[in-house]
Amino acid sequence: MIDNNICNTSWFDVSRYGRINLLKRPIVGIISNPLSGGNRNGLNHIREAVQRRSEVCYVEADTLSGITSALLEFLNRHVNVLVINGGDGTVHAVLTELFRLFPADNMPVLAVLRSGTASMTARDVGLKGDRDAAISRLFEWIDLCRPAFVKKRSVIRVEYSSAKPLYGMFFGALAICQGIRFCHSRIYTKGLYGEAAEGVTLFRFMLATLAGNDKLLSSASVQVSLDSGPYEENNLLLLFITSLERLFLGLRPFWGNETAPLHYTALGANPRHILCTLPGLLLGHKNSFCRPDYGYFSHNIHEARIILDDGFTIDGELYEFQQAEPVTVKEGGSALFLQI
Repeated sequence: MIDNNICNTSWFDVSRYGRINLLKRPIVGIISNPLSGGNRNGLNHIREAVQRRSEVCYVEADTLSGITSALLEFLNRHVNVLVINGGDGTVHAVLTELFRLFPADNMPVLAVLRSGTASMTARDVGLKGDRDAAISRLFEWIDLCRPAFVKKRSVIRVEYSSAKPLYGMFFGALAICQGIRFCHSRIYTKGLYGEAAEGVTLFRFMLATLAGNDKLLSSASVQVSLDSGPYEENNLLLLFITSLERLFLGLRPFWGNETAPLHYTALGANPRHILCTLPGLLLGHKNSFCRPDYGYFSHNIHEARIILDDGFTIDGELYEFQQAEPVTVKEGGSALFLQI
């Protein structure tokens, strides 16, 4: 059941299954990032679509300050539906400023378009189909008062050093960061993008794991405390925390059975029986080899405290530091994502 602690529900009603019906026309705000991968061919379709719609506040922004200004305008204009026309990095920037600026009981419903290079968040909680088709369906929903659905998801909050809190849907470290750098320098430069590029990177890193290629894929000692438990130190290849239920290529590499909103998964530096274990784990299928003493870790959590010395990523954006830093990753609130 959706309650008023998540967003302003005065303009729609909602069933226990997430089906919503409009009570009045929503005010729509659209943030378009012209530099996102899917928008580099132009924004003419969206610009034309919003021209004659008085209920739409449209802003193009490719900097954090531009996104902040757009959200302040949307707050003043009482926007109910916030459309994010950008990639995962744009979603991360919008969520960070949204949770800083908007009261918890006045959050807009979010509609995320597949407009990025990877669009991992959009493929899980965003509008289906390509950008132009999705924006057309959104306006048809408003004009014809058709029913739609919302997904409620937790949003990750990341705190470290003296920086302001960061918000997003996916936190990763170690091989996740190495994979992003590899993809940018070795895959995107060859003209391959999207899930195809991520699939090639995953395959290359799986081969490196099997071959023990520490030049491409290096491990590190990491201290982790889950849900206020004691710190445990392990030599890890990768670590991630997410509230998404589907990652790129439809992968679901989490198999914890606790009742908690965030998925935590880590892979040890020398995982045993990897040929038998990894294919199933990528789809969330645990088998008898999937044990911490073999190098496989997965839990559902509320909070993780992690001591890292090589930075991290949130939704594909890299944050680096030069010495070991404690990082806290926890549930930072909830958002409603529109499904049409």
